[in-house]
Amino acid sequence: MSTVMKAMCHLLKVKQVRTSVYHPQTDGLVERFNHTLKQMMRKMIEIDGKDWDQLLPYLMFAIREVPQASTGFSPFELLYGRRPRGLLDLAKETWERQPSRHSTVIEHVEQMHRRMAQIWPMVRENMQQAQQAQARVYNRGAQGTPEVTMGKQLTGHQIQDLRELLERNRDVFSKLPGRTSIIAHHITTEPGKKVRLRPYRIPEAQRDTIREEGR
Repeated sequence: MSTVMKAMCHLLKVKQVRTSVYHPQTDGLVERFNHTLKQMMRKMIEIDGKDWDQLLPYLMFAIREVPQASTGFSPFELLYGRRPRGLLDLAKETWERQPSRHSTVIEHVEQMHRRMAQIWPMVRENMQQAQQAQARVYNRGAQGTPEVTMGKQLTGHQIQDLRELLERNRDVFSKLPGRTSIIAHHITTEPGKKVRLRPYRIPEAQRDTIREEGR
């Protein structure tokens, strides 16, 4: 890790956490970013599908330099504490003949610290506004659990939903006996048929073993 990144992590109190391979559940934000990157690559491949691997750096720069709706700043600016220098910025510097000034590591860290102190209050405010807007959109389409009481007549739509639920979970709601953790249970048989089998009494010494196998 470079000296600048170590100083930045120490300054911002960032603790690096490494996740296991092929376990996307621990990297939700990364998977969402991969989805966005795949959509952009799909558009580029439709134009020219031969050199898609050479376009990855340009696509990554395009994502990093655009301000996000949630934070109000670009990922590049939040990471490095300065705005990215794109092609137009480089062309402007060339036309105006303003060479960039090289700074030491200490000067860069101090400048980034001052910049971050100005940015993060605005980022928190933008994040809160974005979360409130997302909550309003979600609550607008969310429906609460309907109240059902005993003896209440169901509507046609509810009956259809219930039939579809029973059809999808036919093995769960079946009257046929299945695997269960309960040693003693009741079985509903067909009417008019007499069960001639004697009940099987499980020995006391084997009940714990059968109970463990049923789990």
